[in-house]
Amino acid sequence: MLPGMMKHLSVTLQLPLDLIELIDAQARSEEIPPAEVMRRALRAALAPEPSFDLINRAAMSPEDAALQSALSVASGWLDLQNRLGQAGYVLRLGVAGDLGRLALHDRTSLQFLTALDEIGPTMDDLALRFRAPFPGIAAQPGARPPQTPRILPAWLRGRRDSA
Repeated sequence: MLPGMMKHLSVTLQLPLDLIELIDAQARSEEIPPAEVMRRALRAALAPEPSFDLINRAAMSPEDAALQSALSVASGWLDLQNRLGQAGYVLRLGVAGDLGRLALHDRTSLQFLTALDEIGPTMDDLALRFRAPFPGIAAQPGARPPQTPRILPAWLRGRRDSA
């Protein structure tokens, strides 16, 4: 787990429309995602003196804040990868041989940093949120990514083209 990071889980709530409108208005006035407004309100109501204030982005490293921001506002896999890329990260498939998990890597060196589900949502959480499997994963349950196509030697490709 990266320093200063906390694990996140997706939660679904049914809220009255007037409360949703208040959350939306607050988010627009502060120019933050509605999820951030809800996290702040819950933290203030339930944990008035947290030992680690995830909402206080000033206390986080710029990289950690960018990662949390990308995870909280991404609208799809491509958007998430673009936002993570701007923060210096990239998601790659597979953690210790387990192709059902996503790993966070340094974008430049491709060095493994941590399993995404150790600091945030699981791949399944994100697939539900984005309504699509991680690119390269088939939609069937338990499916694995397609095998990398074998590159044929030039002499064999030539034969195939002339046949």
